[in-house]
Amino acid sequence: MRQHVLTVIFSIAVFFTFTAFGDNGRTLLSKKQLIPDAQMEEFALRLNNTNLSETDRLDLEQQLGGVPTNMEIYQLEQPLLDLDNFDFQNSNNRSLTERVDEFIIVGKKIIDLVSEGEPVRTLSTDTLSVLPFEFKDGEYNILETENWRSPVGRSYQIVYKNLYGIAVVDFTFSVGSSYGGSHQGKGRYLHGIYASPKNLLLRWGFDFDAKSELETVTNLGTKENPVVGATMVLKYEVSNILNSSYREERFLITGRGDIQYLP
Repeated sequence: MRQHVLTVIFSIAVFFTFTAFGDNGRTLLSKKQLIPDAQMEEFALRLNNTNLSETDRLDLEQQLGGVPTNMEIYQLEQPLLDLDNFDFQNSNNRSLTERVDEFIIVGKKIIDLVSEGEPVRTLSTDTLSVLPFEFKDGEYNILETENWRSPVGRSYQIVYKNLYGIAVVDFTFSVGSSYGGSHQGKGRYLHGIYASPKNLLLRWGFDFDAKSELETVTNLGTKENPVVGATMVLKYEVSNILNSSYREERFLITGRGDIQYLP
């Protein structure tokens, strides 16, 4: 009976992993163990306790199956772009929000991606832009800029696994922006910076919340010819009745069109 149960668990893990979370087309960026080695050893000892009844063992297996033990972050080879976020006309004439050095930040700095386990639909207005400070009168006209490049984006996958290697949370999201815009022949700016949910799979009993936030803006160029460097942070929490885990992941988007995960 014990061997049968473990065989079923392993089969489910293999099916779940290779159907919903297949390794094809993605690169592992980071892998973290969420609980100490001592606790992992304790789990193993409890499972190997020969004095447990079959009922108690099944209850223990179910309980331990609800404890995330590892977290993995992948980059997908084929990004899922949100081209609707690059409507220049609709994003024109928004009120300015903040000045940072040679730049102004326009738009929403904090965007909800997942709330109470449900992806939040992001709109074209759920973006922000980092533009030259010459637009400093409370309104701006994006059409005064030029040389914008086609949007770039990256898609990432966050996977939480339990003690048996079964994925209990799988969240896929994208970040991106149009880049390279200049003003009067100078600078490389960002327009339509976004983060958006693409896919969310939760094992029963788990909850997930996520939001993106613009953390910092820096000048990667010179004062005369600035290049935007925008650091976005993804803040997320995985929880169930047993425990919760809060984490942050950071991504750098530049006016040159680079998008980099910051481990």
